[in-house]
Amino acid sequence: IYNKTNAGKVNYNNLKVNKMRLLEVPEIPPVPKHYMDVPGFNNEAHNESLQETAQLVKPGSKVLEVGTAWGRSTWSLLDSLPSPIELHVLDSFIHLEGGKMRHYEGCMKKHSDIMCQRYALKIFVEQNQRACWDWSLKQHPRMNTDKIIVHQMLSEKFRETDDIKWDLVYLDACHSYQSVSGELNKWADCPILLIKDMM
Repeated sequence: IYNKTNAGKVNYNNLKVNKMRLLEVPEIPPVPKHYMDVPGFNNEAHNESLQETAQLVKPGSKVLEVGTAWGRSTWSLLDSLPSPIELHVLDSFIHLEGGKMRHYEGCMKKHSDIMCQRYALKIFVEQNQRACWDWSLKQHPRMNTDKIIVHQMLSEKFRETDDIKWDLVYLDACHSYQSVSGELNKWADCPILLIKDMM
């Protein structure tokens, strides 16, 4: 968000210009009540399909979400998975950091009227991706009733030690051939394997 001059000092003019591009948010934060209140790239049809599939697992199942970004799909899963559930969320929370304003502007072009998204993305720009996810998801009613475990690491590293028998795996992390093929090979025996771009 800011540049350093040759003398190593912070150029606050650039910082102010970028902050001025953020849309106004209320002082008292709105409370997310629906997955569309959470920033994300998935459209409503995709989220509805994800929710329908999530309803197929049995209570007590173990579910893995690989790639969560800001948490929209996590919210969708929590809305639809049976209770009790053990939901593991895997994300490095660094993927979106390189183009914060580009991601912010992309979401705001479509959803600037949704105050919760504005607020969450302000947190993303001013802090980081994980802080945005935490703010949104801590307000989901099931965050305190079900077992939700966040693994903040790369998928490749997680796959090295993962020995859990998953009932559902949802893949939406790095979309490179190498990453997706590694994930498919690792979790090929999972009864329900969802791939975002294939839904």
